[in-house]
Amino acid sequence: MEFINGDKKLSIDDITVIQETKGLLLSKNLIELYLRSNGGEPFPYVFQNDDLDTVVSLVLPLKSDEAHTSVEAYSNLVLRKRIIEKNMFPFAVDGGGDYFLVDTKDPNELTYFLNSDSSEGISLIPLNVRLSDFWDTLKPE
Repeated sequence: MEFINGDKKLSIDDITVIQETKGLLLSKNLIELYLRSNGGEPFPYVFQNDDLDTVVSLVLPLKSDEAHTSVEAYSNLVLRKRIIEKNMFPFAVDGGGDYFLVDTKDPNELTYFLNSDSSEGISLIPLNVRLSDFWDTLKPE
């Protein structure tokens, strides 16, 4: 797995400060993700399963001076709009701007897709893959 055009590199201290000031509890795999690359374009980037066929166009940076961050997305989806539960953390977006989420309370760190294009409104689709395995499921176009 490769990430292209990531934001500024983060240290464990940067992540700890963000968690403390924003009241977040990031999972081990999320922390490892943000230490490896603070956002960026993944390659490969196509996610497909029986329920979903989309691309991961951008992994959201945790902290940035210029880009929309996962913390801003979390604040908007959880705190302002109350669309998702507090344990769901957005870590990436698809080409249409819908979010990939990880359940930070689940010891398996299962991933989900927040689909805003559903005929019934917004729906949360379980991807049935752990965050640690998510990147291995992506394929080139």
